[in-house]
Amino acid sequence: MKRVLGLFIVAICSLFIGINAKALTMDGIISKLENRSYDENSLIDSVVFSSTDSTLNFSVISEHGEFESTFNYNENEIYYTLDYDIVDENSFYHNFIDSYIALEILDVVLELNNMSTSNIDYESMTYEANGFEVVPEEIYSDENTQVTGMQSFRLNINNLNILYYEGIPTIEVGTVDENGIRLNFVADTTNTTCELYRLDEGDNIFYWIATTNCNGTYLDEDVEENKTYTYHLVNEPAVSDNVSAIYNIESGVNTDITTDTETTTETTDGLENPNTGDFMPIAILLGMLGASIILIVNLNKKNKFKKI
Repeated sequence: MKRVLGLFIVAICSLFIGINAKALTMDGIISKLENRSYDENSLIDSVVFSSTDSTLNFSVISEHGEFESTFNYNENEIYYTLDYDIVDENSFYHNFIDSYIALEILDVVLELNNMSTSNIDYESMTYEANGFEVVPEEIYSDENTQVTGMQSFRLNINNLNILYYEGIPTIEVGTVDENGIRLNFVADTTNTTCELYRLDEGDNIFYWIATTNCNGTYLDEDVEENKTYTYHLVNEPAVSDNVSAIYNIESGVNTDITTDTETTTETTDGLENPNTGDFMPIAILLGMLGASIILIVNLNKKNKFKKI
């Protein structure tokens, strides 16, 4: 009887393990994509989603026009190949939209697999070894501007071995007093210095404010009463989560809010590069610092494609 009971328990446990390990289905991914919000990207006005038995289709309306994006799929694989020439600003933005949609698809698959969507090492992965690969498309570059698009995207939804950057820093608010906002940093890294960025209340751009010790503190004295400031620390290419603090020394309010980097930064327009003063557009704020398909553009530059 004990032997029979033991076998029964093993069978039940195996059943539950099988349920928990259930493979993702394309229908489940499509449903998740349909219910996802696409209006957080300030460069995109709306996205209309549709699908067939073998394609995922997106009609995107933005301030730069309307673009159609198509990703193909089979039972376990989603893939995309660039099928138009990038020769002008319109086609550049088209490829930017395709890159954005590719990240939305990857985010959904990672979430359904209970995997982190932050600090992914895109450049080091291959489809054969990791179940994911993105191939860049060189568009344009000069001494001030680098524009790199996406040539192809390939994702195995049920066989992923995602690589993440090492030395991901953490940041927290230490004190808020008459001296300012003091921040504490920790990073398991061989780098001695990290770059600190700040988003001011009512603004939509993270500005570089300091080069600081990756394992230390920083006092931000340039703050105003009753304003909220949001910070993140970059140990290139790894990025910390965001942390926010309300500067109010009278009431002693100190709000320490840690949020997902990708979710928060999608609502911003850019990030100032401390070395050049140029602005990197929204793509770099989608968890893709250091990735090949980042579109790095000087937003103040006119006629980006004049040399093509």
